[in-house]
Amino acid sequence: MLKSGLCDAVVIASPNFTHIQVMRDALATDLHILVEKPLVTKVADGVEMIERAKAKKQGIVWVAQEYRYMPPVAEMIRIAHEGGVGRLHQVAIREHREPFYPKVGNWNRFSANTGGTLVEKCCTTST
Repeated sequence: MLKSGLCDAVVIASPNFTHIQVMRDALATDLHILVEKPLVTKVADGVEMIERAKAKKQGIVWVAQEYRYMPPVAEMIRIAHEGGVGRLHQVAIREHREPFYPKVGNWNRFSANTGGTLVEKCCTTST
């Protein structure tokens, strides 16, 4: 599909540990790429993605951060950027949710697949 000429962009919404392989293939194209967070689950893979992204001649790569666009979080970001809360030193968000929904093979229940809680829940991108 990546080489077909039939699409303008790629959305990578696969299990965390598979992002690296899909990104390798997608970054070899001129397509725009939207990948769910986290971009990768291992530091070495992240370094590799930086190098591959630098070599990409066309297209943008965007990491989806869905919480950033939730109205309360977006408002907090706006206020912080306008200086309304003083100098930030730490931000915490408490998530109230049901237990993890079942996934194929329960991949999301194992740190080796998700990258661990810090990678899964605490990854960020700058604005």
